[in-house]
Amino acid sequence: MNKPIKLYGKFLIGLSLLAGLFGILPAEFVVAVLLFGAVTYGGVLMIRLATSYDLKTKRINKT
Repeated sequence: MNKPIKLYGKFLIGLSLLAGLFGILPAEFVVAVLLFGAVTYGGVLMIRLATSYDLKTKRINKT
């Protein structure tokens, strides 16, 4: 039962941080930074998925 409370706490902290950033910085800059971070994270995941498949043994590595 402790995990959902921690999850909601982290969500509220992130939401308040974003609200603070939108209050201080121009909205276009914040949206651009968030999109850049999402694209970078997605690219890293795609590279990790592409390199985790072992072509020699035709199976997925657990790395």
